[in-house]
Amino acid sequence: MNQRALPPRSAQPILIEIDCALRTGQLDRVVALAQAALDAGIRNPALHNLRARALRQVGRLEEALADLRQSQKLDPRAASTPADIAACLNELGRFNQAIAAAKEAIARDPDLPQPWYQIGLGHQMLRQLDAARNAYLEAIRLDPNFADALVRLAGLAELAGNDEEARAFALRAERVQPGHPGATTVLVNSDLAAGRLTSAEPRIEALLANPSVAPVLRAITLSQLGDLRDAQGRTHEAYQAYCRAGAMWKNAYAHNIL
Repeated sequence: MNQRALPPRSAQPILIEIDCALRTGQLDRVVALAQAALDAGIRNPALHNLRARALRQVGRLEEALADLRQSQKLDPRAASTPADIAACLNELGRFNQAIAAAKEAIARDPDLPQPWYQIGLGHQMLRQLDAARNAYLEAIRLDPNFADALVRLAGLAELAGNDEEARAFALRAERVQPGHPGATTVLVNSDLAAGRLTSAEPRIEALLANPSVAPVLRAITLSQLGDLRDAQGRTHEAYQAYCRAGAMWKNAYAHNIL
């Protein structure tokens, strides 16, 4: 049961409390605390940024975007806010706007890797793959341990048929973030293509055992399990895996979560 948010007395204590609630996953409390502070007349861009982060995690993207816009008005020089706006716009499918917001962030701080990642994501969703790749490369130049950017590069290399490069990027991402679902998926494809069945199997099992794996990625993993079982001559199990994957794809389309 959520605790009742009390009216704040000053900005700093409430910001600490909100950050603590965010770190412990009390997203409803983050929203309530921020609202109580704003209702009490505290005007601080961090209030809007923290609440936006919580709102994004529960899928309330338009509300999150409104908070980020308000934060930007309160602190128009901050580079991280337009970067967060870009991320929110990409999640909303407004890719050209996301690219523009990310470029605004870069203009304020050219050393931030996150806006380059958002530029790459926007271009990738628009099927502008060369521009996407260049942006992701810039992101990892600024931060060589940017796992999500490394995974995106692995996926683009895989799409281009460059299996060696795809595996190299995926292995780098896995070293940075062991068990990264996107990296694992690329590595399973590489293992299956090369006949490394004993390497593919534990990776597939780890993904399927991870409750945080998104439904679409779980469907892909089930298809990979089908390929693995087929290669092992276990055709009945392969058929079952393909059927489970098909059901998940059907559910994803029905609920528009692709």
